[in-house]
Amino acid sequence: MEVAERALGLAAKGTAACVHVLLLASLLHDAGKADEYRLVNRRFVLSDRGRLVGHRHTVIEWIAAARAQYQVIVPDADYLALMHVLTCAKGAPSWLGMREPQSLDATILQMADRVSAQEELIGRHAPEETGFGRYHPHLGMRPFVVRPEA
Repeated sequence: MEVAERALGLAAKGTAACVHVLLLASLLHDAGKADEYRLVNRRFVLSDRGRLVGHRHTVIEWIAAARAQYQVIVPDADYLALMHVLTCAKGAPSWLGMREPQSLDATILQMADRVSAQEELIGRHAPEETGFGRYHPHLGMRPFVVRPEA
């Protein structure tokens, strides 16, 4: 929900975004993680599906199965736009088969998702007072935070 709210906030500032595609993609983009992890001894670990397929492909499978089972009719342009937003990746090499974001919707979702993840990760590693926090490999640094004076 938080990523969807961020994405819609960014889309409100422009006219080239397709809000219904962006909203649906924002709500679905991490849904496949429900099948990507398993709770083992009170810790989340990657499932076999998570290791071999990943959440992006899982959600695409779910969408395809739902379309077939419920005979959902979606205009081709909307369906392709949704698939693009859910599967594109900024900076992925072309030989990988993934496409660069080619719509404002795709760019907005990636930005909103990244900011959300960074905010959460930095929040967990930030110090209680102004200064540098704890190092984390996904950040590649120790986050620096300025805290307001009491």
